[in-house]
Amino acid sequence: LDVTGGKITLYYLDGTEGTIDMNTDMIFGFDNTKVGSQELIVTYGDCTTSFEIEILAKVLVDIKVTQLPSKTEYLESKEVLDLSGGKLTLYYSNDTSQQIELSEATISEFDNSAIGRQYIVVSYGNLVDGFNVDVIAKILTHIEVTTKPNKLTYLEGDAFGKAGMVVTAYYN
Repeated sequence: LDVTGGKITLYYLDGTEGTIDMNTDMIFGFDNTKVGSQELIVTYGDCTTSFEIEILAKVLVDIKVTQLPSKTEYLESKEVLDLSGGKLTLYYSNDTSQQIELSEATISEFDNSAIGRQYIVVSYGNLVDGFNVDVIAKILTHIEVTTKPNKLTYLEGDAFGKAGMVVTAYYN
């Protein structure tokens, strides 16, 4: 409660008046979690008076990705989007903010087969922000015959028979 500029007029039995500054120690009944009209009681000495205030609902006005996820680089067609460590800050009309996990927001589709930079759209309420991730092309590191062909013995002049053979390709 901000009572800056608030004044209390004091009326004395002899007909004189005086004015003092209001302070929060004089105020009772303030609850900023209840939206709507509130009557606040002002006490000074043995006297009381009151005045009304209005508590307006806070409104989400902006969002920002304020901490990137721990992982922003992915291998092509291998990994799924990991939002761990990512934070989204919500900004409200009452000049307050709140930080939440990125996983609490709506996240756009992530295509781990599209090589290159992707902009991940983060939505919360009707507001959006986002961040970039990189999908790195998979690279063939080696191959291995994991199942030998059915025919392993040949006569001179026979054609090679690859039936039954399995070659496995390994990528980064």
